[in-house]
Amino acid sequence: MVARLTAARPAVARRTVEALVSSAFDSFREAKVRAYVPILVERRVRRMLDASCGDMPSERQDGEQAK
Repeated sequence: MVARLTAARPAVARRTVEALVSSAFDSFREAKVRAYVPILVERRVRRMLDASCGDMPSERQDGEQAK
């Protein structure tokens, strides 16, 4: 996940992406249903990176354009 996010945002330091991913995983620590946590974490971090990088949309794995 970190590798995908770093590749999508090469201007953002890998260490920053790792910290965001770690923080996002921590926020789901008490979740009862864990099956979707990785998807939710990746979406949350992508939104944070999109917001911090302004209008540079991140690349999507499924080819969908960012809104």
